[in-house]
Amino acid sequence: MAELDLPPPSGDRLLNSPLKLAVCQVRYDKSFGAADPRNALAVHTAVQGVLPVIEESPSVVGGIGPIGGVQVSTGAQGWNFKTPDGAWVGFVGIEACSLETSAYLDWSDYRSRFETLLHAVKENVSPTFETRMGLRYVDRIVVPTPEGPHTWAQWIDPAFLGPFSHGDLGPGGTALQSALELRVRDETGAIVRLNFSRDETEKQWVLILDTDCFRQGMREFALDAILEALEELHRLALQIFQAVVTDELFARMRGGETS
Repeated sequence: MAELDLPPPSGDRLLNSPLKLAVCQVRYDKSFGAADPRNALAVHTAVQGVLPVIEESPSVVGGIGPIGGVQVSTGAQGWNFKTPDGAWVGFVGIEACSLETSAYLDWSDYRSRFETLLHAVKENVSPTFETRMGLRYVDRIVVPTPEGPHTWAQWIDPAFLGPFSHGDLGPGGTALQSALELRVRDETGAIVRLNFSRDETEKQWVLILDTDCFRQGMREFALDAILEALEELHRLALQIFQAVVTDELFARMRGGETS
């Protein structure tokens, strides 16, 4: 199977960004030192400039939930490191660490905070292997038209509109969910989920675009390599987002125009 070749992405900041959630997670071999309160205190000391609140998270295993947050299941003990308003939540557990935010400013800011957390994990939890890395963005897209997705070719690439683009059936569509799994290169891929629905409270159609880019495979837990791979996943996420939305919609997002 050939590697995926996507156009270079624009790095422009979107003044009217649809992004609602950003999560990055690094999984590693079982590192039971993460459960030790003394190590948790050391991590907190290292990250308290950006994540000042510490809480025990006794039953979290680091899986990312469908729309928001870390999935909860019984088992591994860990710790949450948060901002007072809860808009930023770092997690350090026996098998994974992650950083989630609903207050994403830009990539530089997010990367800096996650790098601080990773350094603290490296120094105080000391994983040996990285086993998986994932970067996930969830966007809530509302286009500047009251009509349904069958009219959205101006805003969303028609390839992603699916049955809504059918001339006869499209206008009758009331909802659509789809998922596209991509292999980008060896051990690197993405899952792109699209959920079209009508928000009856706001009386408008909404597209939830959920992009999960990942790298799999066991390798040394090396900070420089992790951060380099993180940059690659971020670039991939931008490329996918800009493949889904049209140039016209991207320009409106970039320029801060509201629908």
